[in-house]
Formats: sequence, C-alpha cells, structure tokens
Amino acid sequence: MEKHFWRASGEIFATNLLVWAYDRYIRESGTNPGFRIGFNSWAENLTNGFEWDDNSFSTNQFAHPYHGSRTSTRARQRLRLLGVDALHFAGSFMWEYFGEVHHRR
Repeated sequence: MEKHFWRASGEIFATNLLVWAYDRYIRESGTNPGFRIGFNSWAENLTNGFEWDDNSFSTNQFAHPYHGSRTSTRARQRLRLLGVDALHFAGSFMWEYFGEVHHRR
C-alpha cells in the first residue's frame, strides 16, 4: 500500500475547514462568536491551551465523534498505523487551537 501523507493531510485540513465554515457562516445564522477566529484567538488558544467546552449533549455525543471519525478515516485510508495516530492528533490540534475561540470576552 502506497503512503499518501500529503493527500491525507489535505483531506483532514479540508474537513476541518468545511466544519468551521458551516459553524461560522450557516449554523445559528453566523451569530456564534465561538467561530470568529483570527490571529488573536489563535495566539490566545496557544497561550492558554485546551479547556473544557460548554457544548450541548448532542454536540458532544454526536457531532464531535463524527468529526473525529472523519479525520481518522481520512488518515486510515491513506497511511499506516503510526501515521494515522500522528495525523489524527494533528487534525484535533488544528481544530482546538485554530478552529474555534475558547476564551470569549
């Protein structure tokens, strides 16, 4: 089986971008400040690290696992096991630090 690291990376990036765009522009008519990201939110997320979110039950039980499975599936289709773990971590890291605003003021 041939390895396709960059293809898998691109697919994971595209999945995160698609979910972010939906959350930012369509969900709640674009009024949710948690998806108005930029350099300031990225710097703050990197400085403060992970935190527990205030998502609803349906988001935590259905949306988060679905998003994670999409990331994992993309990596598994293209790479061997060690690469899957690395890309799955990278996709989660990208979303947590660059896909949403944690510390709203």
